[in-house]
Amino acid sequence: MDSQYAEAETDAEELATGTIPVAADTPLLRDRADSFQDPSRRKGSIYWLLPAFLFIALAFGASLAPRINLLISLVCKQYQQERLGFSLSVIIGGNNEECRIPEVQARAARLSLTINLVSAALSAYTTARYGAWSDRVGRKKVILLSAFGALCNDIIIIAVARYFDILGTSFLIVGAFIDGLLGSFTTGMAATNAYASDCTKPDKRAVAFGYISGSLFLGIAIGPVVGAYLIKAFGDVIVVFYASLIVHIAYIIYAWVFLPESLSERRMATARAAHSTSKIQDAEERSRVGSFWQYVRHLNVFKPISIFFLPKEDTSARLRRNFLLLAYIDIVFILNMGAFSIVVLYPTYVFGWKDLEQGYYLSIVGSTRVFILLVVLPLIMRYFRSETSDDRHGSGADRLDIWIVRAAAFVETIGYASKALAGNTAQYYLASALAASAGFGSPALQSALIKHVPKEKTGELLGALSVLQSISRVVTPTVLGLIYSWTVGTDPRVVLYHKKHGLSAVRVGPNEVSLPADPEVLKEVYGPTFLKSRHYDAFKIAGHAPIFGERSREGHAARVKRILPWMSKANVLQIGEPIIQEKVSKLCSRVDALIQEGPAAVDVLKSFRCFAVDSISAFTLPEGWDTLDEEELDSPMGVVIDVINKSAPTAFFSLYFHGWYDYVKQKLHSLLDSEGLAREGDAFGKLDAFADKSYEQSLKDSGSDVVTSFRQCTNADGEPLTKQQIKTEIEDLLFAGTDSSATTLSTIAFYVCRSKSIQERLLSELREVMPDRDSHATLKTLEKLPYLTAVIREGLRIAQPVPRRLPRVVPPGGWTYGRTGQYLPEGTIVGVAAYELHRSSPFTDPESFLPERWLGDNTSLVQMTAAFAAFGRGSRMCIGQNFAMAELYLATAYLFRRFAGEVITPKEIVYLDNFNASIKGGSVILRLRVVN
Repeated sequence: MDSQYAEAETDAEELATGTIPVAADTPLLRDRADSFQDPSRRKGSIYWLLPAFLFIALAFGASLAPRINLLISLVCKQYQQERLGFSLSVIIGGNNEECRIPEVQARAARLSLTINLVSAALSAYTTARYGAWSDRVGRKKVILLSAFGALCNDIIIIAVARYFDILGTSFLIVGAFIDGLLGSFTTGMAATNAYASDCTKPDKRAVAFGYISGSLFLGIAIGPVVGAYLIKAFGDVIVVFYASLIVHIAYIIYAWVFLPESLSERRMATARAAHSTSKIQDAEERSRVGSFWQYVRHLNVFKPISIFFLPKEDTSARLRRNFLLLAYIDIVFILNMGAFSIVVLYPTYVFGWKDLEQGYYLSIVGSTRVFILLVVLPLIMRYFRSETSDDRHGSGADRLDIWIVRAAAFVETIGYASKALAGNTAQYYLASALAASAGFGSPALQSALIKHVPKEKTGELLGALSVLQSISRVVTPTVLGLIYSWTVGTDPRVVLYHKKHGLSAVRVGPNEVSLPADPEVLKEVYGPTFLKSRHYDAFKIAGHAPIFGERSREGHAARVKRILPWMSKANVLQIGEPIIQEKVSKLCSRVDALIQEGPAAVDVLKSFRCFAVDSISAFTLPEGWDTLDEEELDSPMGVVIDVINKSAPTAFFSLYFHGWYDYVKQKLHSLLDSEGLAREGDAFGKLDAFADKSYEQSLKDSGSDVVTSFRQCTNADGEPLTKQQIKTEIEDLLFAGTDSSATTLSTIAFYVCRSKSIQERLLSELREVMPDRDSHATLKTLEKLPYLTAVIREGLRIAQPVPRRLPRVVPPGGWTYGRTGQYLPEGTIVGVAAYELHRSSPFTDPESFLPERWLGDNTSLVQMTAAFAAFGRGSRMCIGQNFAMAELYLATAYLFRRFAGEVITPKEIVYLDNFNASIKGGSVILRLRVVN
């Protein structure tokens, strides 16, 4: 029905516009069989083509991953023969660990680039010409031609794999040459889409294109599974290419014998007549400008894309502008598709993917696109396509087309950005699925583009789009392939705009640069000349920046000189240590009460939060909070910390969108979680009330505490701090003094309890200074214990209290990074991440908890200390580090002298970067028991 409709619609348009092609022998009354379709001829339909096309897609999907592994192993074999004079045990198409080296990866990328370049360059020239030829001879012949090119390529791949010593890897370029000369995949897709366009009504064209793309990606989704089964069954990766060869032969036979032609003889005759007229005009042009220049014009690859510049006399300015914009968006979609080989090569090297992981990747991407194209897109078109939509050729895109394209562009952008940030295979899979879900955009975009041109130019437009696709197969793999081959040995994430390793400064924002894990950088960047950036405004409370968030040098110095004496080591030993001793004894008593009838589960994260907030508040404020005296070991400060951690990922974002962001967030929160909002409000209310009480108590007592010191401070303007500003300092102090200490102590407890050997060695050392479980030891005594010190330093390294970059601003005059000579202009935001420092080269096996590393020789100890930044570096280091270290020493010693334990949950600690590191799940539960 669709095919009959399309042919009848053509006649109706020609009759209405008077554009029926007329020659001297054209009859005045056309025969009905010529007016529609010859009844004896099978009607063309997309459903004739889809089943066969699905098998082609299956063969394509099945050979994708083996093709990449085959290429790498062949290059590896050749590399070894050149370097060693012989080849080691390289399995052709197999997973060879000796091939996972930068030199082989770089060569494979360059060979892949060359193959794509040859095939794409030739198809860029031939595809539009085959498209025009299909108007004259039918779509079938062009479909057959592109299938034959793929068949020849399969034969050459098999030949090179079987007779590598004779043919070498260079012979693969011959297959690419033949494939490109016969139009390659782009010509086949263009002819397939043209076939569907011939047979389909305009309002169903996007769905038809979606079915074709859906079939392609269904093959990509299922194909790898089929390929993996064949490889497992026959034990040889080459069997996949034999299967592909058989499928292409069967497809050629089916298309030649059974597939109906979508174009009628009349339409092909009309196209031939137009072509004859064009040839006459070319002859006249040759006589006028000369055959040489006419030949040069004929070779112009870009000539077909002139269709995107609509004539002014027949179209509106808005229609022409929209057409160009849609064409540009299509180019962007196509360019992303051209990055496929690098997108697979990258995780193969970085994450160590093998056939299984590559197969999963292809299946995830393919199945996502299949669902979007075969289910989501038809539903969108069915329920949102208005019956009054103008689907006439030349009418332009309607509102639904535009919104579909916008949504697809947005989703794909987010997907590729997520790939750049992916840190493991699971995240890369998820990001790839998100990017693949933008697949609904391309069919809708092509359908919208067709609406901008007259019907008789549909084939020409599809040919022009294929030219763009062919050009993208040259441009995108060339650029990304060269970048990958140049950087694979030092920084493969440059391809996806994410720094993994190396000494180069990497631009991560319009005006922000990430500096490498280089201890030499710390001295300059975190010295007095580099000021804190605007990012720290996120730490303002009620409009006031506390000490940590104060950006000006003067404002910071005015307060620090009053507070720093209170945080000195001498003051911690004199006043702080007795307080911590009291609080840790109270914590141990609470644990004793829990396990008096036998080992019991204890959430140490919540317990350490209570211990930390009680300790810091008693040390700095007129009165402590005393949450350890509460029935439940769940401090209100813990709830406040959780809320702040939830908000932290978007805190910097809100700086650029001011108050409306926080307003909308609060409204959504109140709608979705009113109970949680009430609990959080209660916790913040208690915190504010405690800060208010501490301020008022300080006024009455006029004693020696931090609040009194704050009352003697001035702000950056030289004015005394107001009550609200002092309360802000108190709240910031409580947060900073609770979260990091509790997270680090929980980390230490988790890893000590998970390792019997660490636990036994630590207990043995503690017994030397604390013979009985009720014994006491001073801070100075504990600081002399080498293994306890090593455990604490390793806990700080793993927990990295602030893992992200602490941003600083390059001072006036700019700055040159000494290692590479990279110049950064003034105003550039720079920083070094503690996460990278604590996993840099001085730390072998950095993901493992190894206290013994801190007991090594002096050289390694000096190198590790230089890269250690648990409390920051430079003039803005954490002012509370002396007190924090006292907490870590005393709490760790007392806990593991009195108790032993084992981990219940989590199986592994995962840290979330909420500016401060926080433990995913919000709990660390240990089963503790008494130690005598």
